[in-house]
Amino acid sequence: MLIHVRIAIAVFSLAGIYSVILLKRRQAGIEDLFKFTQSLPHIVGQISAATRWPSIFDASEQLDLPHLQSLCSDTEWTPNLWLHCHKGCGPNGTSLCGGLNNARNRITSCLRMAIDAGAGLILPPIVMRGEDLEVHPGGKEQCADTWWDLRTLQDSMTANCPQLEMRVACEGLPYHDAIPSLGKLADEATIIDAKYIECQSPCWTKGTFRAGVALPALQQAATADGTEATPTIIRYGDPFLGWNYRSSNEMDTIRKELHLSLPFRAQPLELGDTIARSPLLRGGAFIGVHLRVESDWPTDRSSPDQQMAAFEADILRMRARDLSQDSAALSAVYVSWGDQQAIQGFRERLEPLNFTVHDKWTVLAGQPKMLSLVNEMDFDSMGIVDFEALVRAQFFIGVLSSTMSDYIAYTRTTDDEEDFFDTYIYPGVSFLGPIAKFPEPFTIRGNQYTSLLVTDGQYYMDAFP
Repeated sequence: MLIHVRIAIAVFSLAGIYSVILLKRRQAGIEDLFKFTQSLPHIVGQISAATRWPSIFDASEQLDLPHLQSLCSDTEWTPNLWLHCHKGCGPNGTSLCGGLNNARNRITSCLRMAIDAGAGLILPPIVMRGEDLEVHPGGKEQCADTWWDLRTLQDSMTANCPQLEMRVACEGLPYHDAIPSLGKLADEATIIDAKYIECQSPCWTKGTFRAGVALPALQQAATADGTEATPTIIRYGDPFLGWNYRSSNEMDTIRKELHLSLPFRAQPLELGDTIARSPLLRGGAFIGVHLRVESDWPTDRSSPDQQMAAFEADILRMRARDLSQDSAALSAVYVSWGDQQAIQGFRERLEPLNFTVHDKWTVLAGQPKMLSLVNEMDFDSMGIVDFEALVRAQFFIGVLSSTMSDYIAYTRTTDDEEDFFDTYIYPGVSFLGPIAKFPEPFTIRGNQYTSLLVTDGQYYMDAFP
């Protein structure tokens, strides 16, 4: 008996030591990677405090989302009902795909639709862009935790919507986050492929997804010899821009709270924050620019020359305004673009005007460990680094028809009293169906700190981000 007790104590002690080692390794890695940022000045830009997700490193800090709490309390939940959204991608045609922020919108839209249905949520794998930046439907699958902090999502839902169960369909793929795996649930379930519905505007509002998709699926499952104890999985094709927050009167409530519930992963965010705090960018007092002209960009939305000419004019306007206010002249510009050679073209436009143009590679050139991390990233993970740097910039200019630019602008302004897009981007615009027609396209609109190059195109902010 004494031997057994000693063995148990030894095993328990080893387990405890191992846990401490793992924790210290994680902390040491973070401290080593980002320790130089502690000596840098804080960002001086006029940005929203809400852009900092509280649980990136501290799991004890939980989001308080009162509108989501109320919504989930009022929802009629159906046991054993699950929603699995996809875009027909991946080997089995059950994965999501799209660029980084399009995929994110598909996740949050599906989450909102699952709550409306009173169903659990299945997060599928995601097929992201290949090296050619094109989305290949049959391309390599990754779990969502490659780009997003699913632990924060799980913690947020547990604290604010405990009725919502979530599973991750990542069997056979690397997965390290908090949401349980799907396991054998799909093998035991009745699977209903919901009829695809194409909408000119966001399809679903409060109560309509449950009535139009969930209840018919339950009836169909019942006729397939299902029972209440048998799980039913609704497979729904492409939830992109699927939920109409405006018509549901959720623009300032549920939309904002879902935005906070799904942050990007901590490491690329911290790299972006490190860039924004760099002395090369004056500790945050810089102009952030998102150029969108990679190979997958339709040039009819705006050509490289159109973007660079408009941004150059706006940058000069910013400097003139600052000089008129006796402020220090703006001189640092940070550019987000996937092509270093193309960035050089923008640099050559601005340097004769006494601006210094940086990108993530030039800012991190003196930090080899961080630079190595960036160079090993896929295109969309690099996008997260740039996202955070541009959110932290004192000034930001982007492209309206890019969901990346729009998400940066939304994040920078989400805590403002007025809606940024309603107040500064869309006044005076006419609509032809979902297409917004600007009286002066290819001009810059925005407030003092955040602005976008506007072009005619699809209006989607009622369903975004």
